[in-house]
Amino acid sequence: MSKAIKLADRFERYGSGTLLSSRHEDDCYDVATELRRLAAIDQAALKLVKCKGRYHTEQNMIALGELLGVSMPPAICEKDDEK
Repeated sequence: MSKAIKLADRFERYGSGTLLSSRHEDDCYDVATELRRLAAIDQAALKLVKCKGRYHTEQNMIALGELLGVSMPPAICEKDDEK
């Protein structure tokens, strides 16, 4: 489990405390959600760096693009194959 995920869990536990106002509780959950999103992006980027082969690189780039909210253009390697 990454440090970001552990920290997100701590924020959720802190946010569920009874002494916090609902605004602060929502803030804790927002922080936890953002930490989990960033951890997923970090893992996808690491997977992209470690992968080998054109097919797996393309698949990992698409997955990373989806996490970042970027639409990926058609595969460049398909254009290379047509030549």
